[in-house]
Amino acid sequence: MDPEDLLSGNEHPAIPYHQEILVRDDFWQKQQEEWMAAGGFEQFLCLIKEAFLDGTLTEDHFRSLTGAMSDGWMIKWHAHRFSDDTLSRCADALRDVILPLGYTLYMSDLREFLRGDYVETIERHYLKPALVIKEGLADQLYGNILIEHRLIDRASYDLRMVVQYYHDQNFAYPQPFVKLLNTLCRSVM
Repeated sequence: MDPEDLLSGNEHPAIPYHQEILVRDDFWQKQQEEWMAAGGFEQFLCLIKEAFLDGTLTEDHFRSLTGAMSDGWMIKWHAHRFSDDTLSRCADALRDVILPLGYTLYMSDLREFLRGDYVETIERHYLKPALVIKEGLADQLYGNILIEHRLIDRASYDLRMVVQYYHDQNFAYPQPFVKLLNTLCRSVM
């Protein structure tokens, strides 16, 4: 259903008017493999390394996200850096590279929200550490990982990766976020 076909859409900021499981078709998968083989993800990880590890890339559309119990980054789509589908491809590639690190895919979905004069679409992958108990504590690895690609009126807007962790007596301390970034950057280089 297209947003313009809605007669009375839900404009509540937290409730999507449309939600579905995110499934990529065979054509998308084939193009993803070609993009990976051509070095698209490697180029993206070079930008991640320069912006968030080396500090040599200081453009405004690369931002660190730090909270009390979270770490992450956000990249705004920019025409001179990315083609139209790059951020979707990067989100899927990040998911695929993180899964073998001891994670399980909790969910991948697509949600659409009416935001007054535009439609916000969020493609997201939510990954959780596989349950492993070490010395009586749940190993949270790096924490729960959320990868979100946001689109405004079906055009890429930004890509976020946020790691949320627990400070709880039942969980071991998480591994440092910077270690995850280093692991990701080494995964294809």
